[in-house]
Amino acid sequence: MPHLITLSRDTPISTVHALLPSGLFYSARMSGRDMPDADGVFAQFYEHLRLPDYFGWNWDAPRDCLQDFHWLPATHVLVAIDDAAYILPEIDAFPTEYYLTQRNTGTERPTFQGRRKSRFRPVFKAALPPLPEHEVALRLAHRLERQRVLEGDSPTEYVGVLHEAALRMQFGGRKVARGQLEHLLAFSELPHVSLRVLPFAAGAFPGAGQTVVYMEGPVRRLDTVQIDSSHGPEFLHHEAQLSKYRAQLDWMEQHALSPTESYALIQDIANQL
Repeated sequence: MPHLITLSRDTPISTVHALLPSGLFYSARMSGRDMPDADGVFAQFYEHLRLPDYFGWNWDAPRDCLQDFHWLPATHVLVAIDDAAYILPEIDAFPTEYYLTQRNTGTERPTFQGRRKSRFRPVFKAALPPLPEHEVALRLAHRLERQRVLEGDSPTEYVGVLHEAALRMQFGGRKVARGQLEHLLAFSELPHVSLRVLPFAAGAFPGAGQTVVYMEGPVRRLDTVQIDSSHGPEFLHHEAQLSKYRAQLDWMEQHALSPTESYALIQDIANQL
């Protein structure tokens, strides 16, 4: 398992710790001045570590590649970064919990930490071809972990836009669907949560058929979009992609019912089950 040690130029280290272990080494020297943004970071790692062509150019990609250097003819990899203080210069402005707002939209009900797994397992069970049980477990675990940012003493602000179709789909039967809606009603009463419904009357809408999670913070270019696709989550970070999904979310929020009207509609649908 690779590990990273960060040292400043004036950090004293003993001779023993300065010695490299035995074996074949590959060394890469990068410049922090060439990493002012995410694209610069990716480009430096891609070039100097000779990353494979399937490198995804998103924040998950370096993590995955750095766990396995099978393409390098070496038993050890040494990375040195000069002028590291210039890497992502706006990083000092980040709070401990970076993302301040999470915006979610789509044709699927969002899943929250407080809900029992049995209430949203039917969503994954409906996939074709059927997902293996371990894949269902992984997707459930991912969603539960993702929702932890909505808990605690300083939870992330959450804005969710649900299409009316998502509220009327009865995954798991009437009882399970009613339980999901009742949980949405309870969750929407939290002060940091705002749930909006996009009614059928709004007609066609951008991004139809996708579930989108947009996580934004104080540094716009480090925002992240997650798309929940049939083959698993995808993460996007390029500005053109971020701008596209910001525009979609803005449109939906403008055309959605107010939180009060949305609450009343969800309650009415739940009462019909």
